[in-house]
Amino acid sequence: MSLKEIKHTIQNNRLDDIYLVGFIDSEEDGLAEFVASMNYLFLEFGDN
Repeated sequence: MSLKEIKHTIQNNRLDDIYLVGFIDSEEDGLAEFVASMNYLFLEFGDN
C-alpha cells in the first residue's frame, strides 16, 4: 500500500480503534511490564 493510498484511507474513513502491540516482560519478583513495540501500529476503520 502506498503512502497516498494510506492517506486517502485515513481521510475518507472514520477511525474506530488503534491497536498497540508489544510483549510482556516478566521479572523474577513476579512483576510484569508491558513493553510496547512501536514498529507496528494497527488502525481499524468503521464501515461508515
